Amino acid sequence: MAAPGALGIHDLGGQAISKIDTTPKPLAFWECQTHALADVCFTKGLWTVDEMRRGIEGLPEAAYRELTYYEKWARSLATILKERGTVQQAELDTVLGNKDLDSLAVRFKAGDLVRVKPEDFMGRWRRPHLRTPGYIFGVIGTIERDCVGLSPDPDQVAFREPVTRQPLYRVRFAQSDVWPEYASGSNDTLDIEIHQHWLEPALAGDLRKQEGRRAQLRLDKSEDEAHEHTHEDDHSHSHGAIDHGDHVHEARHEVEANAVAAEGDTSEKSRLTEALIQVLQSKGLVRPEELQATIEEVETRGQKGLGAELVVKAWTDPAFKQRLLQNATHASAELGIAVGEPFSKSVAKPVTPKPDEPFVLTAVENTADVHNVIVCTLCSCYPTKLLGTSPHWYRSRSYRARVVREPRAVLREFGTELPKDVAVHVHDSTADLRYIVLPRRPDGTDGWSMDRLKELVTRDSMIGVKFARLPESVTCQ
Repeated sequence: MAAPGALGIHDLGGQAISKIDTTPKPLAFWECQTHALADVCFTKGLWTVDEMRRGIEGLPEAAYRELTYYEKWARSLATILKERGTVQQAELDTVLGNKDLDSLAVRFKAGDLVRVKPEDFMGRWRRPHLRTPGYIFGVIGTIERDCVGLSPDPDQVAFREPVTRQPLYRVRFAQSDVWPEYASGSNDTLDIEIHQHWLEPALAGDLRKQEGRRAQLRLDKSEDEAHEHTHEDDHSHSHGAIDHGDHVHEARHEVEANAVAAEGDTSEKSRLTEALIQVLQSKGLVRPEELQATIEEVETRGQKGLGAELVVKAWTDPAFKQRLLQNATHASAELGIAVGEPFSKSVAKPVTPKPDEPFVLTAVENTADVHNVIVCTLCSCYPTKLLGTSPHWYRSRSYRARVVREPRAVLREFGTELPKDVAVHVHDSTADLRYIVLPRRPDGTDGWSMDRLKELVTRDSMIGVKFARLPESVTCQ
C-alpha cells in the first residue's frame, strides 16, 4: 500500500511493508564491481549522481521491486551511458548476446507453443518503445499465424537505430491464462501481434504448469478475500500489509521481492556489469587497474574506523563536539577526514564528491531526551566513507518504508527499546546531505583510552538503530 502522496515506486516512505531482515549479508564480488564501476565512471564525468537516481526511479514498477540494489545501479549506469552516447546499444547487445541481430529466419509456425519473454533488463537500460504489452510477459500461447512476413523492429525505428526485420506473428492466449480472476467462458481467447525476438519456444508441459499456477493464484485470491473479509468483520478495518505483532500480511509482490533477495549471487545478476566493464575497457574509458583499485577501496570502506574516530573525539572534547554539531564537514576536516564540502561560497576549492559521499555531513546527538535515527526513503543515501558500505537492511524496501512511519517498532526489532518520554527524531536524508548519529557515551567509561572507547562505537549506533556497546562487552586492555 503506497503512502499518501507517493510520487513513484521508489518513494517508499510510509508504505506498509513487512519486517526488516537484519541477517548479515556481505557484498558479493559483482556488487563491489558495480559500486566501483559507478565510482570510476563518476570521477571521469561519464554520469552524475542525479542522473543515476533518475535512471533508477525510471525503472518500471515490476523491475524496481524485483531487481536487487546493485542490479538497479547497473541498469541506471547503462541508461545514462547510452543516453550520453558513451556506449551503443549494439555494443552491449553483442557482449550480452540478448538479441539475435540476424532475425530473418522464421522460427515458428502455426500451432507452435511460445512464451512471451519478460522485458529483459539485462540488455535494456531504457524504457523501450513497446509493441508487446507488459501484461502478457511470461505467458504461454499458441502461434495462430504469421501476419505479414518480415517487419521492421519498431523499437529500433523509434530510436533511429540500424533496423533489423523481424517475423511478426499473431499469438493466441487463453483469457484464463492471462487473467487469474477470469471466470467467463473457458474457451475465450486473446490474440496479440508479437515480433519474433519477444518469443521463445515452450513445451506442452510448460503450458500445463502455467495452467496450474493460474489455478493456484485464483485459489489464493479467493482465500485472501475471505481472510480480509473475516478481519474486517472482527476488527472493523482492513490492514493490508501492516505488522500485527507476531504475524505479517505481505502483498504478493513483497513475497516475490523477498524471494529474489534471498536467492543470493547468481551469474545472471552480474551480466550487465560485466558487459559494461568489457565495453568501457575496450574503448579505453576505464582501465583494469583503476577499476581493481576502486574495488579494493569499496571492499575496505569503514575499516579505518573514521566514524568512530569522530564520535570518540566528540565524547572526549566538548568544544570539538559543538563544532561537529554545527558543521560536521569542517569539523571532520580538522581530523584529516575529508567527506566532501558544503554549498558555501567561502570554500575556495570545493571537493567533488563521489556518488556515495556527501556535499554536507550533518551530525546529530543522542541525549537522555532525544534519540536520532537516519534513513533515506528515496534511494539510500549514506556516509560510506565514515561507516563503510551500507548494510543490506538499510537499503531494503522494508527499512526505508517503515522507519519514518513506525520508528519505535523498527527500533525494537533491532533490540532498542526507548522510554515513552524519549523523543525519537527520524532524519530522512536526501542526496545533498549525509547524517551520522553521535550515540550516547556509556556510563563507566571515564578515563578510557581513545582506542578502547572506539570499540564501543558500532556502525548501527551511528545509524541510530542501536545504542553504543556497553563497557562490559569490551575486553579490558
